[in-house]
Amino acid sequence: MPYEFNPDDFLSTKDAARVLGLTPGTLRARRSEGRETLPFIKVGPVVLYRRDAVERAAREGRK
Repeated sequence: MPYEFNPDDFLSTKDAARVLGLTPGTLRARRSEGRETLPFIKVGPVVLYRRDAVERAAREGRK
């Protein structure tokens, strides 16, 4: 059964950074350095973070 993409399940880099209290540049740097621990997908030039993982990290105080 194919996965049905629901855009509400994902956040842009800008929105994920806002939820985490970081700058988008910090998330971009972590990705490029291989230090990003949050799951993300790249669709062409767009990077999307799973909303549930970002919200969980924010609740746990992880940045």
